[in-house]
Amino acid sequence: STESQQQRPSVSPLGSIQVLYYQAPISFVILSPLTFKFLRNLPASRLASDAEYRTFTLGLILVGAIMAFILDMFNLLMVKYSSALSSSVAGCFKTAVIVLLSWLFFRNTVTPLNLIGYAVCILGVIAYNIAKYMQLVESVRLCALPPTEASDTENRNSAQNNVNLASLSKV
Repeated sequence: STESQQQRPSVSPLGSIQVLYYQAPISFVILSPLTFKFLRNLPASRLASDAEYRTFTLGLILVGAIMAFILDMFNLLMVKYSSALSSSVAGCFKTAVIVLLSWLFFRNTVTPLNLIGYAVCILGVIAYNIAKYMQLVESVRLCALPPTEASDTENRNSAQNNVNLASLSKV
């Protein structure tokens, strides 16, 4: 059984940055034709004749691409250093804030059902953060407790059990 495990090639999961490196060229290939279609729909006479306008338009596209890349990098780093669940919760909160800002600045209509949905979203974010905080407080409390005789005895018993299991597995 160990020989068959050694013969199989090891497949390591892709890291976050590797996924980004594979995803970015594919996104470029898919979005490039759409970009040129968009550019063709602009006033042709101005785009063809006005170099400053063309440079400005392509500059806006480049700035948007750079911002999207930076956003991807921050999302990947957030998942790496926290968790996918934390990233999802942050995404829900971000969406609620965007909708709130669109209501404040652009006066988009918000129905009572929308308000209930936003309230559930915000309450979920608050509940998640409280749960994470309580978990952090508990782990800090456990780390700060001085060892007791009971825990020393449990550690010794656990170590003895591990030695016994290790000696049995060699047989």
